[in-house]
Amino acid sequence: MKIFEEFTDIETRKEIKIEQKSFEIILNAEDKIIAQYKKDPRMIGLEEEFMFGVILKDTRNLLKDQMITQEDLQGYLDSRENTQDDTEAKVRGLFSGALLQMACERSIEYISLEGRQKRFNYLFYRVQRAHHFSLQNICGDRILQNAGQHNGLIRYVALNNISGNFLLSCAGEYLGEVEKVIATRIKGVHTLSAIGSYDGTAADIVCSQIKGDYTLAWLGTKSGLAKNITAQSLFGYDLLNQIGQVPGRANNIFTRDLSEDDFLRSSALKTLEQKCSYGNVHNFSSYEHLSKQKKEIFEKIMILAEKITKESAERRTEIHDEIANLQNELGK
Repeated sequence: MKIFEEFTDIETRKEIKIEQKSFEIILNAEDKIIAQYKKDPRMIGLEEEFMFGVILKDTRNLLKDQMITQEDLQGYLDSRENTQDDTEAKVRGLFSGALLQMACERSIEYISLEGRQKRFNYLFYRVQRAHHFSLQNICGDRILQNAGQHNGLIRYVALNNISGNFLLSCAGEYLGEVEKVIATRIKGVHTLSAIGSYDGTAADIVCSQIKGDYTLAWLGTKSGLAKNITAQSLFGYDLLNQIGQVPGRANNIFTRDLSEDDFLRSSALKTLEQKCSYGNVHNFSSYEHLSKQKKEIFEKIMILAEKITKESAERRTEIHDEIANLQNELGK
């Protein structure tokens, strides 16, 4: 028995050394990327929006022998904070996005990431293609901002208990897609604003308990499309402002408990209809105007959205699909 225990200890120590070596390689790669691009003039000009592809290519080369896993991503988050708002912070954010994309390309399982209340500005900034992952309990501005642009795709994503401005804003622009996204317990301005704009698509989006101005504003504008947007318990000014702005389009928008004033709570339908008057909006309604059957569907959607990050990885994918099906039913 003692011999067996000693053998097990040896194997465990080997595994730990391998994990440590893998993690050190990732951190060394980040150092090289930051050193190379933190003073690159393209990072402060119009070319910045194309820098993710450049940094992704270099990251692939530096980590060509590595298979990025959920454990790698979690270890990276645990070891890093990104509190600045400068070029170096952006480069670190682009590198983190490259890690996420590489992990999603190789993983068939739902990736669950825990922020442990740390601050990471620009986390997963401009990541182009990512799917089946959750992120919760983290602070930071511009997390996932500009994700899925330029023919990119962001789908099957759950965001919970996040504090920071511009969360997932401007995602899916320029022929990109944002699909099956759930955001709950968020605090910050411009949450999911302008997603699916500029010929992009935003579909099957659920938001609940979000405090901040411009939440879900400008969806599907500039020839974009927003469809199946279900939201409740939003507080702030200019909520859903000018969605579907011509020549864009917004379909199947359903809301409950939206308020722009602590002392004035209403269905907000009239206010929102006025704000959307410049947009091409179809099938837009507040909860109070739904039939009994559709109210039940709305409530099922929100119950599923609120519990998704507490479910198993396998169950989370099922919940995303269940919600999308319910949103289609709600829109009929």
